[in-house]
Amino acid sequence: MCALPNSRSIGTPESGQQTKCPHRDGTWKAKAGDPPEHAQDNPPLRPRGSLLPVLKAIPPGLVVAVLAILILSQLFYAFLPFRRRAYLPVLLMTALGFGLGQLWDILGLPSLRAGQANVLPAVIFALALQPLARFVPRPDRTPKEPSPARADREPPA
Repeated sequence: MCALPNSRSIGTPESGQQTKCPHRDGTWKAKAGDPPEHAQDNPPLRPRGSLLPVLKAIPPGLVVAVLAILILSQLFYAFLPFRRRAYLPVLLMTALGFGLGQLWDILGLPSLRAGQANVLPAVIFALALQPLARFVPRPDRTPKEPSPARADREPPA
């Protein structure tokens, strides 16, 4: 019998004993007369979220790289002595620097790694590209003035 804390005796009405006992491998201790779902060769399905296959497909280096890009871009934005500027170009240049750091790894050049992400060349490239952030084109946020109405145009009916 399985002695789990806060567990009630779950069993068949005849036996009054507990029939389910989770083992480390996910199987159950089956008793005579139990339904086939409780057999050890057919354990119950574990509930799984729908995102699990997607999360298994994402390489850990990509997660590390995205987090490093976000953290470094915030640090560059806060501490580099440039004039006041928008955050998006800083983020873009940091991501481009990390991309060049990954290219550095593809070429097989020496580097310092954190998991699957190249840290040292990526940080150096991202830092070197920060002065170019002011040249990144941004959409103009000022609203455009409507053009003056011409006298020769008729108003729409």
